[in-house]
Amino acid sequence: MSEEVEFPERGELVVATVKEIKRFGAYLELDDYGIKAYLPISEVSSRWVRNISDVIRVGEKIVVKVLRIDYRTRMVDVSLKEVSQRERDRVLRQWKRDQRGIQIISEMIDELGLDAEEVEEKLVPLVEKQPTIYDALEQIVIDPSWLDKLGFKDKKKEILEFLSKRVTPKKYVYEARFRAFHIGKNGVDVLKKNLEEIEKAVKKASSDIEVEIFNDGTPFYKIRVKSYRPEVIKRKVVPLLKDFERKLRSKINIEIREERTEIEV
Repeated sequence: MSEEVEFPERGELVVATVKEIKRFGAYLELDDYGIKAYLPISEVSSRWVRNISDVIRVGEKIVVKVLRIDYRTRMVDVSLKEVSQRERDRVLRQWKRDQRGIQIISEMIDELGLDAEEVEEKLVPLVEKQPTIYDALEQIVIDPSWLDKLGFKDKKKEILEFLSKRVTPKKYVYEARFRAFHIGKNGVDVLKKNLEEIEKAVKKASSDIEVEIFNDGTPFYKIRVKSYRPEVIKRKVVPLLKDFERKLRSKINIEIREERTEIEV
């Protein structure tokens, strides 16, 4: 009985390793499928190419687009020139995170004496919701209750301790600089009370949020918000602050002047 082979889909962007370079093309191996692919010289670059080795080299990881599939010979024709730099960076980044996730899970199975098939089966519901396997492991570190949901309750403590040493979730930081002052009786107290109101409201937006408001040279202040989830900052925190800016104008003079979002290093 012939071995069942999984093939990519036509048009799919895949990671490949350059195995051999010939005069009119290069032979690759599709890393996630374990099958051969052929990259003709006409598909190497949109510019004229004399030597393929001027563009790619043996052993290099590249991202290619699937053009044709011959199921009989198990060969795939691919294109390099049809993949933009942005697509290449995105696919390679995701592939590397997947590989890192697979490596961590493999080490966890060996170190904790877990059943490989059982672990893989239990992780499927979470992995399917995330861009990569590493992202799924990040979610477990961020929210350990996932281990209960996935059926790892008996090994929760050991798994969480293992993952926490190897997985570092990224924190997203939103920072806004705003002008705020109050002219009138008890101006300082009025301003302080309203800023505290903003801080409390932002904290309620999500359980993983960290927030601080501090003076940045009167009458300017800064609010810094940190979260593991960028969508929380974009969909909850920013609209909330804009809403406060409108509502509080009748009580204090407030105006957001600068905003920026970055990943905490």
